[in-house]
Amino acid sequence: MIDFLNFNEKDIDGFLKQANETSLILFKQGDDFINEYIATNELSYKNKLKDIEIMIEYFVKEERYEDCALLVEIKNKIKKYYDKQTELLLKNIK
Repeated sequence: MIDFLNFNEKDIDGFLKQANETSLILFKQGDDFINEYIATNELSYKNKLKDIEIMIEYFVKEERYEDCALLVEIKNKIKKYYDKQTELLLKNIK
């Protein structure tokens, strides 16, 4: 078990790097994972956007702009998906 209370800044940076790199690898595997990430109810809309923003900030610092572009594209897909879901809900209410 990982003792997060005894993590130092270097440990946290390493953990975040691993998490960001793993997420990016999964996103690059194709649209299936991206679409699953967008549609899952495991994370809220707000948390998905926050998650993507954290990754974008990380990759900007690393000057990995192509990776940032992919993440911005995913962020826009998330917004579009939730706009569509809201639109469908509003139609059902009427």
